Amino acid sequence: MHVTKNAKLSTYHCIMKLHKSLIAISSVLILASCETAEISHETAKSLVYNCYSCHSPNASEASRIAPSMAEVKTAYLAKYGSKKAANNAMNAFVNSPSSEKVVMGEAMERFGIMPNMQYEKTDLQHIVNYIFSNQIDSREWLSQYNSGASSEPKIDKSDYSKLGRHIVMSTKKILGKNLKGAIKSQGTEYALDFCNTRAISLTDSMGVVLDATITRVSDRNRNPDNAASPEEVDFIEMYSTLIASNRDLSPILKGGTFYMPIVTNEMCLQCHGSGDEVSNGVRTGLDKLYPEDLALGYGVNEIRGIWRVDFGTYAN
Repeated sequence: MHVTKNAKLSTYHCIMKLHKSLIAISSVLILASCETAEISHETAKSLVYNCYSCHSPNASEASRIAPSMAEVKTAYLAKYGSKKAANNAMNAFVNSPSSEKVVMGEAMERFGIMPNMQYEKTDLQHIVNYIFSNQIDSREWLSQYNSGASSEPKIDKSDYSKLGRHIVMSTKKILGKNLKGAIKSQGTEYALDFCNTRAISLTDSMGVVLDATITRVSDRNRNPDNAASPEEVDFIEMYSTLIASNRDLSPILKGGTFYMPIVTNEMCLQCHGSGDEVSNGVRTGLDKLYPEDLALGYGVNEIRGIWRVDFGTYAN
């Protein structure tokens, strides 16, 4: 799909606020324990703009795509009884979302399962620690969130591994939020049209904002333009072996290009699963939009492909 420069820039302002804040996730400090509230302002800001982009405290009922973060915290504490147990359970769920781990069943039925965000374990611990150590529903906290008053943190542009992860996470969040909104508003069949017409445009727009070329490739591609190269197929096979043995999926940095795996969860299977997981309506839509589709038959926690980031002027 060809997207003009003006079309890409038209998305700039609606993305920039999220973009500025997402950098914070790469610069958080290590906490001494799960109970401490002594963390940096940048970590607090990363919680606000990462989690609250979907778990907003201000979204109307019609526009909400996930329960508020305060509601999530209350539900976990009610079920597990202590901050430590709730903390451990939330870390386990966000690290690998599944219906078996869901605490808020009604919310899952309404909004669907949370996407797998693939946080670094340490970053995720910082976020969850903050949730259970601070009054995130207090007037002071909400005032800070509503004002958006914070300075943009700096990121070392020579650390391409950290920079690549930041770019992927930023893009993944804006795509995930829009996809969940599309599914919630008109269902999975409508979301096919979103993926076909808007996902590439949003990704390209994030590339303009982040000064990088961002693509997703697969050995079992849906769009022919997203076919992996032979070397990228090797990376995908390597990640598939690692995930099958429950090993860490570290990003790859090679020749100025950053790669990070795409991991499936239950939400993905509505369009990438097999059997009854993919409805007849979705299959009909896929046949129409992608007659050479190879991206079916996945299960939960499998490698569907990889993100590829070329850094643009960051590398100059």
